[in-house]
Amino acid sequence: MLLILAGLTWLGMDQLRPPACETSDRVDRFSCDRAMAHIRAIASQPHPVGWIADTQARDYLVNQLEQMGLLVRVQKARIHPPIVWAPFAYNIIARLPGTHRGPALMLCCHYDSVMWGPGACDDGLAVGALLETMRALKAGPPLRDDVILLITDAEELGMRGAEGFVDSDPSAKEIGLVLNFDARGTGGPSIMFQTSDGNAEMIGVFASAAPYPVATSFAGDVYRRMPNNTDFTIFSDAGMKGLNFAFIGNYAYYHTPGDNLEHLDRRTLAHTGSCALSLSRKFGNLDLSAIRAGPGAPDDIYFTAFRGLLMHYRQGWGIVLSAILLSLTTLALIVARRRHWITTGGTLACVVRLIVGTAIAAFLVWIGVRIVVGRIGKLPTDQHRDAMEYAEIAFALLATVTTLCFMLIGRRRPAANNLAAAGLGIWALLAIPVSIFCPGGSYLVFWPAIAALIAFCAIAPNRLAPWARLLIASAASVPVLFLMPPSIDLFMTALTYRGAYVIMPLISLTLWLLASTGAIEMLGVAGHCRSKDER
Repeated sequence: MLLILAGLTWLGMDQLRPPACETSDRVDRFSCDRAMAHIRAIASQPHPVGWIADTQARDYLVNQLEQMGLLVRVQKARIHPPIVWAPFAYNIIARLPGTHRGPALMLCCHYDSVMWGPGACDDGLAVGALLETMRALKAGPPLRDDVILLITDAEELGMRGAEGFVDSDPSAKEIGLVLNFDARGTGGPSIMFQTSDGNAEMIGVFASAAPYPVATSFAGDVYRRMPNNTDFTIFSDAGMKGLNFAFIGNYAYYHTPGDNLEHLDRRTLAHTGSCALSLSRKFGNLDLSAIRAGPGAPDDIYFTAFRGLLMHYRQGWGIVLSAILLSLTTLALIVARRRHWITTGGTLACVVRLIVGTAIAAFLVWIGVRIVVGRIGKLPTDQHRDAMEYAEIAFALLATVTTLCFMLIGRRRPAANNLAAAGLGIWALLAIPVSIFCPGGSYLVFWPAIAALIAFCAIAPNRLAPWARLLIASAASVPVLFLMPPSIDLFMTALTYRGAYVIMPLISLTLWLLASTGAIEMLGVAGHCRSKDER
């Protein structure tokens, strides 16, 4: 069983591994080598707004776009409030004409860096990827819509270039949809983590067009509550519809000298480029004015279920499915109690263990964070990155061991059915508030829990052969391990090790849900026999 769980976890985590960087000689395909040439040209040194290196990068990009045969101009936008060394932001705007007049598709990234890093990934990687995307689009069949490439300046100073574009450039009124690409690291998949309001139709197109879609509506709910912003915030506030992408792996290098060519992951470049090119061709051949979006349009719940497969359905189904889960779980537990598959005292004792164990796991990790945070911050960048990874692994193991200890507490092992019932009860109760206050994350509760509930109903009577229980437990563990570990990993990376104690309860809850599938019993943690005080 341990090998099965490990294998399922590995398959679930596989969705976070970017595709290999393939080489193609076809002029209408994306080439990592051609994109890398652009990144090397602009990201060999820091180039913040107002510096000579920033001007040199801009001149290079304008020259390359003109050589492609695109219509190129530079917008001079005043920065408010003015900065002594940079009173203006210089946005680069290139246009690839389409065959029809109408709203245009806009691809966006920024070419300025912070003062202390060359910005090879933030946002040089996206710059190189989008230049190569525009070249491939120009070499391929003409698109229906105009495609505008906006490479903003002064993004690192508070999205000043994007503000100038929206406020004063006439082409801002032509935009039918925007795809923005940014970074908060140097590797990992390009994650579609934010949309404008009323995203259902856009998500449908994204799911059908993106070759390796990595996205979660839970990220959008979390991101709205964080102080972070990108150029997409400016566009969305201006009423533009669109999707926002970023990669966050190796975040220790973010905004440091380590954001350089050496640490850039070419697989991330391949994922970003393949996504940008595929989506540009799909959206660029649609009537963008016909795509409904905005406050009056429906939103979707969406998530990557497996590598290359994005599931999505209307957000309104979240509360309905959560209510169904709570009703079915309540009914199953009542039947289980009447048929003596579980005991009231034993199940309540397990609920207490779950709550106390989860709280203690989070508290122990919080203490660990307080101990290591000062020490890690003083290390050089490379050692800092390694230390953060070790700390995250240590915190996850600490939460796992603490949770398992609370499962085993007492003179005898707790009954498997009581463990399962406790886990199901907690997850079913969580479903309603999650679907109300964080609707984009409701899928993380419903699909794993409904699979565990089905397994509980099959295994609890204790009438199946061991091989059948193993098969059911393995099948029911698939939704748990395909959804929870990748989500835990993503949000651990997003919050960094400093917020590990916020993520640790998810590890505890995942282990308890595995108990509900019967997987914990298969590992020998719990047996079907019940002690006298549980009867």
